[in-house]
Amino acid sequence: MPINSFVFYRSFYEAIETLKKEEDQLKLMIAIIHRGLGMEDVPLSGVALGMFALIAPQLEANHKRYENGKKGAPYGKLGGRPKNEN
Repeated sequence: MPINSFVFYRSFYEAIETLKKEEDQLKLMIAIIHRGLGMEDVPLSGVALGMFALIAPQLEANHKRYENGKKGAPYGKLGGRPKNEN
């Protein structure tokens, strides 16, 4: 199933803004979007690559949190965790 959304943090924007060339800003932004939506990685170099290396783990952690949340969906429809039998 394709990923339809992801969290884009202010810190991502602030990192993008520090890049001097608009072309590098665009490449980093597209790389973030591609990783966030589960698409193929965009080749980066230089400072943009270093920034992406710091951003990528947060994108992965958010995706993992989302996947783990889906596992509990059947219990959420029933009102929560099953009661313990004591």
